[in-house]
Amino acid sequence: MPSASRVPNSTRVEENASTARQDTLKITKEVGEMLESVPYVKSIAGILVHILKIREDIIANDERCIEILERVGTERDNLIDITKKLGILDHLAAEELGHDLKDYERFDLQFELSRSLSFGRILKDIENVLNSYQNRKGWRATISKTMGRKETAGLLETHARRLDNFHSRFTSTRLVDMTIAMSEARISSLLRRIERIVHFQSDGQQISPCLPNTRLDIFDKIDQWVRMATQASIFLLYGHPGTGKSTISKSLEEKLAQRISGALGAVFFCRRQEGANHSARAFWCQIAAGLMTKHTSIALALASEFQNNFPDVESVPIDVLFDTLIANPIRNGYKDTQPLVFIVDALDEFGGRNPDRRVREEFINSLHHWTRLPSNCHLFITTRQETDIQSLLNNRTSNISTLEVGEHATDQSSQDIRLFFEDRFNQMYQEENPPPQLTSDELASLVKQAAGLFIWARTVTEMVRIDRRFLERAIREHDSLGDLGKLYTDMLLASFPEMEAKDIGLFKKISGTIITAQSPLSLSALSCICQVKESTVIDVFYRRLKPILVIQPTLSFIHKSFEDFLASGACPEKYRFNPRESHQQMSRWCLAILNSPDLHFNMGGLTDSHKMNCDVPDLKEKVPEWVCYSCRWLGAHLASSAFQLNDRDFLPDIQSFFDKNFFPWLEVISIHQFGRYAVEILGSIASSIPVGAFPTSYCNILIHLDKRQHDSAQNKIPDCISFVRTFAQPIFQSYAQIYLSGIPLSPESSLIAKQVNLVKNRLRITQGGLKHWPKSLNTMHGHSSSVYSVAFSPDGQRIVSGSSDKTLRLWDATTGIIIGEPLHGHSDSVRCVAFSPDGKRIVSGSMDKTLRIWDATTGAVIGEPLRGHSDSVRAVAFSPNGQHIVSGSWDKTLRLWDVRTGAVVGNPLQGHSLSVRCIAFSSLGQVIASGSDDNTLRLWDATTGTVIGKPLQGHSDSVSSVAFSPDGQHIVSGSWDKTLRLWNVRTGAVIGRPFHGHCMSVRSVAFSPDGRSIVSGSWDKTLRLWDASTGTMISEILHGHSLSVRSVAFSPDGQRIVSGSEDTTLRLWDGTTGAVIGKLIQGHSLSVRSVAFSPDGKHIVSGSSDKTLRLWNASTGSAIGKPLQGHSSFVNSVAFSPDGHWIVSGSEDSTLRLWNASTGAVIGKPLRGHSSSVNSVAFSPDGRWIVSGSEDSTLRLWDATTGAVIGEPLQGHSLSVRSVAFSPNGQHIVSGSWDKTLRVWNPMTGTTVGKPLHGHCMSVRSVTFSPDGQWIASGSSDKTLRLWNVTTGTVICKPFQDHSLACSSVAFSPDGQQILSGSWDKTLRLWDATSGSVICKPLYGHSSSVNSVAFSPDGKRIISGSEDNTLRLWDATTGSGADNLPTYREPKFPFLQRIQVATAPTSLSALYLKEDGWVVDPDEEFLFWLPPSLRFSIRSNGCINILGGKIMDLDVASFKHGANWTECYQEL
Repeated sequence: MPSASRVPNSTRVEENASTARQDTLKITKEVGEMLESVPYVKSIAGILVHILKIREDIIANDERCIEILERVGTERDNLIDITKKLGILDHLAAEELGHDLKDYERFDLQFELSRSLSFGRILKDIENVLNSYQNRKGWRATISKTMGRKETAGLLETHARRLDNFHSRFTSTRLVDMTIAMSEARISSLLRRIERIVHFQSDGQQISPCLPNTRLDIFDKIDQWVRMATQASIFLLYGHPGTGKSTISKSLEEKLAQRISGALGAVFFCRRQEGANHSARAFWCQIAAGLMTKHTSIALALASEFQNNFPDVESVPIDVLFDTLIANPIRNGYKDTQPLVFIVDALDEFGGRNPDRRVREEFINSLHHWTRLPSNCHLFITTRQETDIQSLLNNRTSNISTLEVGEHATDQSSQDIRLFFEDRFNQMYQEENPPPQLTSDELASLVKQAAGLFIWARTVTEMVRIDRRFLERAIREHDSLGDLGKLYTDMLLASFPEMEAKDIGLFKKISGTIITAQSPLSLSALSCICQVKESTVIDVFYRRLKPILVIQPTLSFIHKSFEDFLASGACPEKYRFNPRESHQQMSRWCLAILNSPDLHFNMGGLTDSHKMNCDVPDLKEKVPEWVCYSCRWLGAHLASSAFQLNDRDFLPDIQSFFDKNFFPWLEVISIHQFGRYAVEILGSIASSIPVGAFPTSYCNILIHLDKRQHDSAQNKIPDCISFVRTFAQPIFQSYAQIYLSGIPLSPESSLIAKQVNLVKNRLRITQGGLKHWPKSLNTMHGHSSSVYSVAFSPDGQRIVSGSSDKTLRLWDATTGIIIGEPLHGHSDSVRCVAFSPDGKRIVSGSMDKTLRIWDATTGAVIGEPLRGHSDSVRAVAFSPNGQHIVSGSWDKTLRLWDVRTGAVVGNPLQGHSLSVRCIAFSSLGQVIASGSDDNTLRLWDATTGTVIGKPLQGHSDSVSSVAFSPDGQHIVSGSWDKTLRLWNVRTGAVIGRPFHGHCMSVRSVAFSPDGRSIVSGSWDKTLRLWDASTGTMISEILHGHSLSVRSVAFSPDGQRIVSGSEDTTLRLWDGTTGAVIGKLIQGHSLSVRSVAFSPDGKHIVSGSSDKTLRLWNASTGSAIGKPLQGHSSFVNSVAFSPDGHWIVSGSEDSTLRLWNASTGAVIGKPLRGHSSSVNSVAFSPDGRWIVSGSEDSTLRLWDATTGAVIGEPLQGHSLSVRSVAFSPNGQHIVSGSWDKTLRVWNPMTGTTVGKPLHGHCMSVRSVTFSPDGQWIASGSSDKTLRLWNVTTGTVICKPFQDHSLACSSVAFSPDGQQILSGSWDKTLRLWDATSGSVICKPLYGHSSSVNSVAFSPDGKRIISGSEDNTLRLWDATTGSGADNLPTYREPKFPFLQRIQVATAPTSLSALYLKEDGWVVDPDEEFLFWLPPSLRFSIRSNGCINILGGKIMDLDVASFKHGANWTECYQEL
């Protein structure tokens, strides 16, 4: 019903109408009586009655109007709901379901959507007419209603019929059917997404059920469990190999499918051949798929819950996945009273032949979610008796019922075996050439020999089916009953009675391939890999061993016991399988395939490079199965074979692969999402090549043969690994980027770059580019606030990070891609994280005073928060055995915790006098080291919690980070005193001198795994690598972060470093040490805080947080001379004298200094007078005076010649003075302050002129005069610029608003027509000084805040200084450039900068760099990708040069992309 507000007076009108109707009837009656007695009033009475009837008609129309208006309101509510649903369906059809909808369904959807809009207009028209009628008041309205009452009544009925038609049309079955069709299409879409995760068959199609009337005792117990269970429970059926567990599962599936004793939820038959693809995520996705397929109501409940979009099943934590796809849909969609039973068969085969225990444990751990299901949901599991499964299930889950089968032959099992034999032989008696009838004694012998093992009975009957003579072997009794080894031996001897050497070789080749294969192989794939015809495999192998083989969908042995037999001593030697030899042979075959024409350019047949892999339907199917297998598993076979590739006949294959097919191999790795294994595979190949396997003479022979340059594979592999690590992000999202980004942008010194001729129509670097593989490998975006802590998993595959956004995140350490959703659980900033030694757990500490333990695989929180600290937890660490956690807190204590129970162990460890900032366990777990704000380190006995010795003293400020060397003999510490120190653990003595290098506090330190190197991260935004023995730097300074580095860690192999920063990102770096790579950047090592042009425009001066000034050639951008050193802290402001001879600087050290602009020499002593930081300096126009503004809230005037203070401080501001400037005539000074005001001063008297200038709502950061001295421009933290009249002190126009963060610097152009601003939003903007409008698009390029800007004297150039440590020179005429062309349009997506290219086709005239490194066009089509180290060296629009950095120019004139991308490649 419509709300009361829609027809507010409806109730009152109805009451009035009822009263009026009663009055009318009463008056009419009375009038009738009067007419009988007084005839002369008859005419008058007639008129009165007519009037009353008119009144009643009008009231009836009013009532009908109100009724119809109410219906309009109701139908509008219905229409809004329907239109919303139609809109959602239309979005889904357009975005993800188009190919799941039939043409007529898509037409229906569009028709109904347009019709809903049409009906919306109809309802609006009706409502407008009726409201107009109802709202008419006064005598004119009464006359109008009276005269048109009949027409009104007709109109109202017309509208009522329109509403009836509307209602019937929109409640039609057509719309209902369309909604159901759309829901089904959405479910199909979700099932396709699940297929991307589930790469295996799990339906048990090859398994036969039990014979009728067998295993009755077992099924009775299962039925009783299903009926009696009062809560979600698990039934565990243990059994020895061959006891028929899978047939029991199959029979239970069939019973439940017929709804006997319960309903079937879903099934999962584990197959060891599929083990490489098993995971907890894949399992639950497969269960969800089974549920949706079997129960429409559950599927529709899932579709209903997520109308807009499904969660990302590939990344959400397992607990969220479980609730989303299973628990919630069952609760909302399963209304049946029967129990819902799920089946998991052969859990012991989960994870494959040599299962990764972590994969199995991950799955079993996830079973604890089962208790969250409704009480009528039950799980049936079969498995071998393996201790890890039993212990894990007992520890992780509750309410388990168990039953063991097959340990000994029982009367029931013997009777079941007898029935089985009778059934199978009765079938054979009906066939041609039946076997002889079994006697009762022979049958009894068979039953006895089987000893309760159904696999024994099945194998015998199947062998007899193909070889009647085998029955004699089987009946013959043996000493060992149920001996599968003897049975299999007899089977082989019977199948291959006169086996020739080639047949034996063929048998071992095929059987070895089946067993050794890391993932199941189809017949065709196996034939291609083994280089054997399919017909030969079938004739020689399958037909002879049919009783134990399955050929569809993949060729495999039916039972694991036969594989075990072939590798055991029970197998005759000529048939015996040698794992190592088989892996070696598989290695050779895989490499042969990788050098065959089957592996080639554009393996996926990609037709558009703008598309990501995930956007191309059926992409994986384009790669032949045997090629995919070889690409993925070559490394595993090499590693398992302990193979040494020193066979001279084998070397050409290796060389050929790296010369020709490395990039197509990488395509397949990308297509099949094997990216995380790429480096591991290459590493396995490298480990298999002995040193010296490729002598120089060998490569010279290759050069002679094909006239091409060859670099040995041994030398090329490290380059290939660097290539993968550097370009992992783009190439594993789109394999076309191997050629469009990777090869063209590889370092010119790399071996990869030598293959650049493979790519002809490519990006071309005309200036700049990479000289060496970058230290910074990747930048990982995901957190919304500062990253305080990072850690590698023990296997180096993952990274965990903790952030002030209150979350943890997991990352793929190879690709840098986020794994799953953020880990939520803390209520405040996460300050520290650590992996457990086995990689299964993560611990985090937070400012909410708690620790939390997380499942590292699923991301689920384990248990309740660990409470005990009374203040923020700043440090956590696992003990080496993983049983304990130590934490350090601002409450000055350390605490030990039991990982299993979460309980505190013992009393707090007390000894520090201030907060504990860092902790670490020694390698043996016997000693704990802690660092504190009390400037000391302390050592503790990890067992007793007592302090060991005295405090370790040496730092002069807080100790922020500590780490033990791998051998436990040394500790390295980092401190706010900007140094690192090395300590002897046994004596507590300092070793050597402090490590000096950082210019701000050291926040994090870590030893390399070999103990030879130390990495440090600092507030100065850099990382540094140190020689642990000498304390000297061993590599270039690692720049990249735009804010302080809070955490660093080495990967377990020491090859990579991860860092976390306050700039919200993580970065991956090359962790290898050695000589300095390339030349150190000739520029500032910290942020540039101030810049200025010389009066003649030929030079630029800059002041930096690195305490130095630098002079630059304004034309070439090169540094002039050495840094100008003299200040002891940040240089905040610099300025040239009007004649260009001198430079003045103001510093955080409270002083000003004068410098000779020609020689860079300091002139005289520091100018002292301020009591705090000098924030701004300026020369008077005649060069005689200098004005300075300070943190002490004052301005001071100085004699520029003598350096003497002139007069008293200029006082007036109540807070820090941030900026000062002289007027062009020298008669005024303007200042801007944190007190939000500007002040104008008379320099002669030192007094203020007029009142403070109020207008900004936050601090004023920059001020400047116009060239004619009539205006003042100011920039503020409130993100605006303001223009002021100098004479009146009034604001001239509205604020200039366009920056998204504080405006830090402003400058007038020399002609006064433009104003330039720099901002913390990393951009510069040009404004029209008269109108306040933006002249051109923002100038992007800096990677951090812009601190200072200035025009050149001729107004043609702009200089900017930034927190990113660089200066950028810009073309000031950009405002009249390409940005204003009619064809240019501002993109609707966020981007870092617009890239400037010298020559480009029209389609590439506007290129944009996004935060994640992708360069896109205005339609956000992906073109190519830039590594982090190139993103801010590429020339941005309007940028002339980068001072203190490197600039890169790109030529895209011949760059082929999109539909033409394949034209980039040419075969060598």
